Amino acid sequence: MKTPPEKPEQTAEPNRWRVRLLQPMDIASLVVFRIVLGGSILFETIRYWIDGNLKSYYIDAPFHFKYFGFTWVERLPETGMYLVFFLTALSSLGVLLGYRHRISSTLLFITFTYTFLLDAATYRNHFYLLALLSLLMIFLPAGRYFSMDASRRPESKSEHCPTWCIWLLRFQIGVVYFFAGIAKFDPGWIAGESLKMIFIHEGHSPEVLGFLLKAPVLLFFVWSGLLFDLTIPFFLLWRRTRTVAFLAAAGFHLTNGLFLVSVGIFPWFMLAASTIFFAPNWPRRALQRFGFVLRPVIPMPERANGSASGQGVLFLVLGLYLCVQLLLPLRQHLYPGYTSWTHEGHRWSWRMKLVAKRTEELVFFTIDPTSGQRLKLDGMKILYAWQQDVMSRQPDLMLQFARDMHNNLLEKTGKSYPIHADVLVSINGQPAATFIDPGVDLSKVEWSLAQKRWIMPYRGR
Repeated sequence: MKTPPEKPEQTAEPNRWRVRLLQPMDIASLVVFRIVLGGSILFETIRYWIDGNLKSYYIDAPFHFKYFGFTWVERLPETGMYLVFFLTALSSLGVLLGYRHRISSTLLFITFTYTFLLDAATYRNHFYLLALLSLLMIFLPAGRYFSMDASRRPESKSEHCPTWCIWLLRFQIGVVYFFAGIAKFDPGWIAGESLKMIFIHEGHSPEVLGFLLKAPVLLFFVWSGLLFDLTIPFFLLWRRTRTVAFLAAAGFHLTNGLFLVSVGIFPWFMLAASTIFFAPNWPRRALQRFGFVLRPVIPMPERANGSASGQGVLFLVLGLYLCVQLLLPLRQHLYPGYTSWTHEGHRWSWRMKLVAKRTEELVFFTIDPTSGQRLKLDGMKILYAWQQDVMSRQPDLMLQFARDMHNNLLEKTGKSYPIHADVLVSINGQPAATFIDPGVDLSKVEWSLAQKRWIMPYRGR
């Protein structure tokens, strides 16, 4: 009886996209990104400390507004808050210098994100971005070159990093640009109304303001800003348009830094971070143009480090992160109504400088359960002026404060007083309108992510 011939052993062909993502690339641009990130957070931390924002925002402020899902984040005593800021500065310096990179990055993410989550009234898009990037930096091998780690441990030094590291950062910066462009289809932005009010509130001289408020100038800023944000990631990725696109980015961000002082370091950071779209070896080529003689980088063969299961877990985690970053900015469209009015889905969505809201009136009042008399509440006196201003434009913050006033009254009097609010808000210079239904007892409203039906419909355009 003949035995069947043995079949040749089959080996699984490696997944092509996985091989490409693990292919080594020059680490130089990743190193520059590490330095920019660490330096930016170090600068912001020192500036907050010098300007007194640490004390006024996080130490002296009598009330802290919470993010949904992060009510457990509590303020530390004064000494603890100073320690947190000191550790943030120290760890950002560690990231900048590449000293014990993974430990510094982890400590930076923990301390910076803790401060960011401490008060929702201080939310800034660029703080959110810096927190995300400090998280990503933990998992990137950005400390293996031009760093104190590489000097301390030469055996760990590497001139290469996996391709996915560069593309992950490109994705994150590209998401910020693209969704900022999508958000600019806001009716107030398209009409130039919001930008006009933003320029007015920036405190420019009459001559500068007169120039900025000219119709052709406003029209230019409106459409150039929208088109820039929507397209710049793609033009930066394409080699043929990359140089022109970066020059356009420089003009865009420098203009924002000049005319929109309130945006802080955001335009400067985004300009520097946009260099991640260039070829990974661009820092070496730039140094060579200035006369620095560098040893050429020896190409490495394509190889996949780690086990297949380990790589699978890595790409699964990366895929989940990418999905979250793509879906979070879209959740605003799940809510009916005008997002710039309701503020539902506004955070985490890269909606930047889209609307100018001004509160004409904010009065909390209650109805005495015995006499039925309307009584004005003066609980807002404990808040700083900047807290009152931010709270009056964000319904979830008003709800938190109303519930706090209810609990305080219950504790003092033993009675459950209803909490109502009269709020008149003007958006983009239009006549003020009722923002919150004054007939709703805010102390009985459940804080959730569901639609806030107690926000009055927007009656504008």
